[in-house]
Amino acid sequence: MTVPNQLTILRILLTPIFVVLFISERLIFKQVSVLVFAVAALTDWYDGWVARKFGTVSRWGIFLDPLADKILTSAAFIAFAWLGLVEWWMVWVIVVRDISITLLRSFAELRGRTLHTNFSAKVKTFAQMVFIYAILLAIVLKNSLPGLLPIFNVVLDRSVVYYSMLVITILTFGTGVQYIIGNYRILYSSLRAVRGEAEEASGSSASVEGGPNLLDKIIATGLGTGLSPFAPGTVGSLLAFLIYFIPGFHETFIMLPAILIFFAWGTLAADRMEKAYGHD
Repeated sequence: MTVPNQLTILRILLTPIFVVLFISERLIFKQVSVLVFAVAALTDWYDGWVARKFGTVSRWGIFLDPLADKILTSAAFIAFAWLGLVEWWMVWVIVVRDISITLLRSFAELRGRTLHTNFSAKVKTFAQMVFIYAILLAIVLKNSLPGLLPIFNVVLDRSVVYYSMLVITILTFGTGVQYIIGNYRILYSSLRAVRGEAEEASGSSASVEGGPNLLDKIIATGLGTGLSPFAPGTVGSLLAFLIYFIPGFHETFIMLPAILIFFAWGTLAADRMEKAYGHD
């Protein structure tokens, strides 16, 4: 594994550490979480620089590097919502948009097609990072720097946070729509090519009695993460990490039945998939 890819993996591994430290009630842990987030964010710049300088750009990196970026920022927004600083619905709009667009872009690039990113998307990313760092620093430094307390109080004012987050949510959603419209032809042709390949591959399995239906395929592939061209297990684990933070899902009376149902259904679905497509 190349150094840039190692740094990308490190960024992903640092993400849950940051979340656990930040949502802790102890101030020292929150302070350390900012350092962890800063180091993780720094690896984003450094792995790209190393990959370009030494010519170690890989298909793995093309797919995983932008995804790792969105996982880190999404985790920060989820942590803010967990502490009641921002609204959950805003967070999920941002998370779903960022990760889905990133997966689409990585998918297209893996097939040799370059999607165009406009200036508004860069403004969106800049606004998100400014917001995240402002909240992080205000929370961890408000008790350490009393001279700046009035500024921190303004940053953490509920109205300021709410409307700042609302603007970022609207900007994020809007740039996502703009991105899809601007790259519609490229995305459509890429997806159409994959669909043709999938239909050709599954043509011989269509006659298998009791073959898998669409829901079986979704469950057996871990909500589609198993179809990822690279690191499907890692992508699936990250999806599970994000699902855990859905409000209420971490409650035992919800999570335990869900795990049992999906385990039983997944076992049956995997068996039907293996009969239809062969052993992996």
